[in-house]
Amino acid sequence: MSTKFQCNNCKNYFPISKKYGNYCSRSCCSIANKKPTYKCEICKSNVILFYKKFHDNKIKTCQYCNKKYCMKYNDCAGLYCSHSCSAKATNSKSKIKHGRYSSEYKKLHPPKYFHIKFPHSRIYGYKNCNCCNKGFWALTNEQVNCSKDCARKSSTYMKHTIKYEHDNEIILLDSTWELKIAEYLDENNIKWIRPKHLEWYDSKNKLRRFYPDFYLPEYNIYIDPKNDYRILQDNEKLEYFKNKIELYYGKVHYLKNIILALRERIEHPFFNSKSNVLNH
Repeated sequence: MSTKFQCNNCKNYFPISKKYGNYCSRSCCSIANKKPTYKCEICKSNVILFYKKFHDNKIKTCQYCNKKYCMKYNDCAGLYCSHSCSAKATNSKSKIKHGRYSSEYKKLHPPKYFHIKFPHSRIYGYKNCNCCNKGFWALTNEQVNCSKDCARKSSTYMKHTIKYEHDNEIILLDSTWELKIAEYLDENNIKWIRPKHLEWYDSKNKLRRFYPDFYLPEYNIYIDPKNDYRILQDNEKLEYFKNKIELYYGKVHYLKNIILALRERIEHPFFNSKSNVLNH
């Protein structure tokens, strides 16, 4: 713990100093030795008249707030009265006013390296998202959205549909197989509609919806044209409805044979049971 001494002039305590002896400062030393001094109106300190010219040279005007101040010994430039004025002046001159993580800073100072957490490159430039207008670094030259959600929202992709007129009403069909089945039903004067969805639960007990393509109200059956690949994909769904509804699915020629049997009103082996297993 450092020892402190009491000034012989102002009676304030100060750490030991060999320069001024028993005085805390030069002004106390000069006052005690009866040297003429005066009090500066700016810094409010006692200044010896002998050093008046030296002290007057330290009085300057702040370039930011236009306030007069006494320059300190360690202040080389002496342009501003405080650190806050210096910071405000430099920030006002800067073109970037929102920090190093702002969009303006990123445009002027593109990153030099790849980052694992936020991978980006300055090769493809800094762009604005077409959906949310948020700035981002593009990963490819064709990228126009900042995220997958924005890409999904701004997407103009529409599912391919076929317009078909049935009972003075335009119905949208999803494939050429559906178009062939619809034309074949109308040729044989069999009434059909686009049914509402059917609810079912998967193996994880999650509620899902099934949309059959055709429903024949006179025969209370559902028709859904599918290829072999889609049958394998929808196996769980088809097995769920196996004993609950009369559903027929498969290729076009197989379904046409069923429709032909309905038109001719003859007994058909496919209609004797509600099994949905295809042997075609």
